[in-house]
Amino acid sequence: MNPPLLFLDGDGPLNPYAAQQERRPEGYTTLRVPRIGVHWKTGPLVDYADGRPFAWVDDEQSEPDQTYVTAHHQGPGLLHHVNPRIGLRETDFHTLADWYDSVARMPDAPAHGGD
Repeated sequence: MNPPLLFLDGDGPLNPYAAQQERRPEGYTTLRVPRIGVHWKTGPLVDYADGRPFAWVDDEQSEPDQTYVTAHHQGPGLLHHVNPRIGLRETDFHTLADWYDSVARMPDAPAHGGD
């Protein structure tokens, strides 16, 4: 099996931009743009994964993103939402570890064409 990929968004999961102002790093600003439909990252992530298992940790996925991944990705894909007010927590790491364990137990898939 090809090792699963981890796509990890920085603002939100690692640096809670929605945290109270006094908890943000000095000089930290975030521009939030409302969106409708599939996130701009979804297609490129699916294309890059090219059928390999992947977990995408972000604070901006929605149902249209999951629908897109289900329709266009041939391997396992986990879209894990993280609350942007608190960032990654222990339960998030357990979820990712459990997902990895389930993928690791899957029968070997054909090797990625680019490897």
